[in-house]
Amino acid sequence: MHFKRVDKFYKFKKDDLKHYPTYHAILMEFSRFYGLGGFTLKQVDKYLWQAGKEYFPKQY
Repeated sequence: MHFKRVDKFYKFKKDDLKHYPTYHAILMEFSRFYGLGGFTLKQVDKYLWQAGKEYFPKQY
């Protein structure tokens, strides 16, 4: 949600992240937008999870 607010890389709602096919599409667009083609979606997902825990600890 942070990257969506900052860079507006893709239009989606928070609840969309709970629906796997939509989440997958969001992750694919995130990867494309930020030029992360050298990383697997699993690596990108793990980074987002870890960054969220570190930078936004009160939300977890």
